Amino acid sequence: MSNQNLRRDEAATRSALITTHSYDVSLDVRQAADPDVAGYTSRSVINFSAGEPGSSTFLDFISSQVHSVFLNGKGLPVADVVDGSRIRLDNLQAENQVTVTGTALYSTSGEGMHRFFDPADGQCYLYTQYEPPTPAGSSPTLSSPT
Repeated sequence: MSNQNLRRDEAATRSALITTHSYDVSLDVRQAADPDVAGYTSRSVINFSAGEPGSSTFLDFISSQVHSVFLNGKGLPVADVVDGSRIRLDNLQAENQVTVTGTALYSTSGEGMHRFFDPADGQCYLYTQYEPPTPAGSSPTLSSPT
């Protein structure tokens, strides 16, 4: 399953299965100005429906480390459900809530949480468009295309 790019067929399959209701995303970027700090803490709570109870899907989360994953209040073993930038969610209910806490990485490509140190003024700048991996081939995403 290891892959950082969301393929078109995966996006279509996930889109047919999942209806996302809400995201509650918390980011801690207080150490962004320290060039030795490669990432930031991210906590995402996602509420969604599954059209087929008992089915499976996955989240996209490009990170240096996933600290915890809770699906419908139950802690999932990180080593078992995380594979690269994918977090597998099995045995979905009709209504679901997943909470993922991890260390997300700053990017310099313009995707995800972009961090730039301006040589003109020496300041650190951050911006994001919350762009997840794109079909075709960094906060967890479920809806498709994302």
